Amino acid sequence: MDRRNALSFLIAGAAVLLGARVAGARTIRTLGIAFPSGSADWIESTPLVRSMNAQLAASGFGPDGALRRLYRSAEGRTSAQDAFARAVLAERLDVLFVASRTLTTHFKAAGAELPIVCYVADPVGTGLVASLARPGGNITGVTSDTGPRLYAKRLQLLRDMGLPVRRPAFLTPNSQDASPFIDALRAQADGLVTLQVASPLGRAAIDAALASAAAAGVDAILASDSVSLLPHAGAIVEATARHRLPAIYGHPVYVEKGGLAAYAIDEADVGQLAGQQLARILAGQKPGDMPFLQPARFALSVSLSAARAIGIEVPAQMQLMADTLID
Repeated sequence: MDRRNALSFLIAGAAVLLGARVAGARTIRTLGIAFPSGSADWIESTPLVRSMNAQLAASGFGPDGALRRLYRSAEGRTSAQDAFARAVLAERLDVLFVASRTLTTHFKAAGAELPIVCYVADPVGTGLVASLARPGGNITGVTSDTGPRLYAKRLQLLRDMGLPVRRPAFLTPNSQDASPFIDALRAQADGLVTLQVASPLGRAAIDAALASAAAAGVDAILASDSVSLLPHAGAIVEATARHRLPAIYGHPVYVEKGGLAAYAIDEADVGQLAGQQLARILAGQKPGDMPFLQPARFALSVSLSAARAIGIEVPAQMQLMADTLID
């Protein structure tokens, strides 16, 4: 082979190699994972996201570079969620997972056209989609309950502990977003008080909210399932204990941190279902044709030590019912 032919061969080989690398780069897609609060490390460590990533890996979208993940947080600033949604959409994502109905609404209002998988409560009742079976548009996901009845169930569990609960408070970062759940609880307890935690979420805002509840004669706390509250679970539990207020939550982490009780969806189940939805979209299916999925596993967690600290004796039947009992 003469020098000219050898040079041409080398140039052609380099071009093929470069083309292969470019083609390979084009196969890398980006999944945005948006939460209303919490750090990127915290988001990645949640049972929901760990399970979702494991399901994606099992479906062929593992952490090998084929699917890049961007973890984004609105940092508990409810008043800035419009700007947050626009900033996330500017990052050229291929698909988006959103762990909040309010955030999903902001993405929708910002004109998001990319496929969205969300984890929300009552998406039909709150007007996010028209139908669970066929949501249409670019949104599907996992619904975290079958409607506001889940909150009524939690209220009944407090009463099953022997508490009269005539004037409960519903703790939420967004009372407008939670209106269907507030209405359901008020039907069971007409003395219900809505307790909105001010933005930005943090210990000071939580302490102020729980202090006002105690001053208003509230006799129990029902915490919203909002993911926004989860990074502040410790502060919420401490404040309810300080005011000797029995409380029931929507996530077992509250009980792990010393809270009284939680009746919660298994978030690993939610993550697995969300991972299935995302994998189907990455494989080419349209989210509007994919029905919302509903998790089937619920768990009751009870802390006997937290109950004793505020003078409650948990009935033996409830102790037997509990999936997790902390002494």
